[in-house]
Amino acid sequence: MLNFEENIHGEELSDIWRYLMMNKKMYKIYSCNQYDMTNCLERNEDELAILDWLNDMGYVEKRELKMHVVSIDSEYSLLKPSLFPFGYFSLNGDTRSDLEQHTFDEDEFKIFRDTFIPIKKEIDAKRWRHIEDLDMYILYSYNNIRYEVKDVFFDAIYVDWDHKEKKTNITLVEPFFNSKSGSKNWRKIRELPTISFVSNSENIKKEIEELDWKKKIRGIIALEGKCYFLKYQDITKSNIEIMDILIDVDLSELPKAIEEYDNNRSKEYIYTLAREISKLRELCNNASMQIGSYMIFRTTDKTINFMQNLAGRVCANEDQVSELADEMHQSFKEAYNKGQNVISVANDEVLDAIYKLRIRRDHDLNQRKSAKNFNTHIGKIYKRFTKTSVPNTPEDWFIVQVGLMLSIKSFLDGKLKIISAIGSSNSNIIK
Repeated sequence: MLNFEENIHGEELSDIWRYLMMNKKMYKIYSCNQYDMTNCLERNEDELAILDWLNDMGYVEKRELKMHVVSIDSEYSLLKPSLFPFGYFSLNGDTRSDLEQHTFDEDEFKIFRDTFIPIKKEIDAKRWRHIEDLDMYILYSYNNIRYEVKDVFFDAIYVDWDHKEKKTNITLVEPFFNSKSGSKNWRKIRELPTISFVSNSENIKKEIEELDWKKKIRGIIALEGKCYFLKYQDITKSNIEIMDILIDVDLSELPKAIEEYDNNRSKEYIYTLAREISKLRELCNNASMQIGSYMIFRTTDKTINFMQNLAGRVCANEDQVSELADEMHQSFKEAYNKGQNVISVANDEVLDAIYKLRIRRDHDLNQRKSAKNFNTHIGKIYKRFTKTSVPNTPEDWFIVQVGLMLSIKSFLDGKLKIISAIGSSNSNIIK
């Protein structure tokens, strides 16, 4: 039983609460190395017990999720006005390269991805002449547990351990940013009874609801000497339903595929796309052989037959798409060399989508407790390709097939970049 009124857990609670007030969230695993996933570093038992107590009391939300370690590559120049011979005047700068690694939880990664992609497209379109290249890819992923302070309590309560009196003090506060030190701090509003905090979070919530500043913002985050105000966002149903399935997949060729179908050239289009996929799979295997003397995707009779037959098949109905997804899953997910991994592909979104389409017609679908949610997710995958969640024409199913093939193409292209990056750096990455 945790006791915060005596000199037992009060100091630990104070430390953890201050960390949460600074960062808003804390993770069970705080360090993980892709080359030794069995030896991730976790919080100690006392810290986890306090975090679980905060969850039980309603101060934080505890959630299981996936962490993604992401590499962000950029090449840019620092432009400045420059004078050249014979009076030519222009902008000029030295080219620089950056390679950064960041760890995001899956919620943060969605925000990162949604804000990264539009900028990436602008750079690819040469709208920002001082940036030559920008790219990102997931190096590896792992499961974690996040403890996040609920908005109502964030930055509103300060928990402090009084060493002299040996007791926990609870204070109602308002956050502020110190521009000189570049850090966040809190100004005292009034003290609250300790029993109010340790007995029932609803008591504290009523006190916070009367704060004027809390009605305007959730709190503030200080990062690298700058202050960011967390404002309330009006989340509507339409915002929640924004399509985010397979958002990283390059589907820019879909209009061309539709045009080829209308011109009775669907077989030729599939043939060309299948050859590109086959070549990328071969390049991934060759690159991984150079690193670890083994192929990242095993070659079996099934995978050989699939790659040979892929160039000659055109799907016209749901059964054919499900069969294609089944063979894709065997050739990329099941053929993955789990015992000697160069880079983990086990949780890739593309493979997850293919798996869902694979079991679309399986008997166990009717036994699923969440069959409705499953069908909704399938509909989102279809809509990502065809603009409809219920394909019903041969053209629709052809476009679904093309979407799956383009997804695999993007998947392989991404893996090839990662393997090549690991090979060129030839060093362990720890985040």
